[in-house]
Amino acid sequence: MKTRTKKISEEQQQMNRWVMELGNYLIQEKGLDFSTAMRKAHLTKNLLKALGKGAVRFSFRKKDGTLRTALGTLAHGICREYDEYQYTGSEVDDEGVEWPYSHFAYWDIEKQGFRSFRAECLDDYLAIKDSDKQL
Repeated sequence: MKTRTKKISEEQQQMNRWVMELGNYLIQEKGLDFSTAMRKAHLTKNLLKALGKGAVRFSFRKKDGTLRTALGTLAHGICREYDEYQYTGSEVDDEGVEWPYSHFAYWDIEKQGFRSFRAECLDDYLAIKDSDKQL
């Protein structure tokens, strides 16, 4: 029986490399085991894709260990404040930041500002349907 090989687009190959690099980072730098690191890497990838499409409710552990549930987005047309936000530059010194996997930014719809989470702290997410939005 002949097997078919599925062609993977360049974008999908790049995304797969990104997930593997993130997983490797979580193993080497954060001390996670392989299965946990890969689960967190895939979860992060899927969350970022969902944030780019609409509103997402997700949870992660804060530095102090408490569980934080956030409603965020990276998509325009979801939240007026995000659409009107004007970036004026950063006063933060980027020295010492573990680029590119230290933090992932999102617009917090409830707090009306940018916030971030770390991939190793991500717990779960739920994409919000248009009919469920009450923004």
